[in-house]
Amino acid sequence: MSADPRAEGGSASVVALGPAFFVPLGTPEHVRGVLQVANVPGASLFTDAVIDMVTGFGNQAALAMHVAEHRCATERMLVLNDRDRIARDLHDLVIQRLFADALSLQSTLGSVADRPQVGERIQRVVGRPG
Repeated sequence: MSADPRAEGGSASVVALGPAFFVPLGTPEHVRGVLQVANVPGASLFTDAVIDMVTGFGNQAALAMHVAEHRCATERMLVLNDRDRIARDLHDLVIQRLFADALSLQSTLGSVADRPQVGERIQRVVGRPG
C-alpha cells in the first residue's frame, strides 16, 4: 500500500504498509467511516476468508454505530420533551401564583382604606393589564 501513489498523505505515508483493503462502514447511502486493514510490507495478500471475516466485522461495527446514533437521537428527543413539559408546568405555576397574588392584594385594599397612596399603588399593580 505504501508504494501506491493514492496512499499519499494517509497512514501509509507514516507507517510502511503492505497489502491492504478497505471496508466501508455503513450503507452505500450513508457511509459512517472506513475500516482500513493492512499487512506489513512483503506479506502475502489477504485470503478471501480473512476479507469476509473483516467485512463481517465492519458490518457489525456499522450496525453498532447506527444503533448508537439512534439511541443518542432518542435521548436528545427525551431531553427536549422533558424541557417542554417543564416549561409548560412552570408557565402554569407562574400564572397561578400571579393570579393568587393579585387576589391577595385585592383583598388587602379594604384594610388600607385610610392610606390612599398605598391603596392606589396596590390598585395599579392589580389593575395592570396582563
